Amino acid sequence: MNYVEVAHIKPVFKGGKSILGNLIVFCPNHHKEFDLGIKEILEDNTETISGILNGKNFKIDLHNNYTYKVE
Repeated sequence: MNYVEVAHIKPVFKGGKSILGNLIVFCPNHHKEFDLGIKEILEDNTETISGILNGKNFKIDLHNNYTYKVE
């Protein structure tokens, strides 16, 4: 069975809220890695989300059909 999970970009225990601007969707494996600190969000604003995933920089353009780029 395939499914996705939603993670808080700013954790609830650090004051993060369950609102759209503070949520990101992951598969279960990447969600766990994100929670353990293996993945990192470096930039999060109304235009982009960027960070490190599996040791590579990524950037999601929220205003261009959610373009995903790995560098």
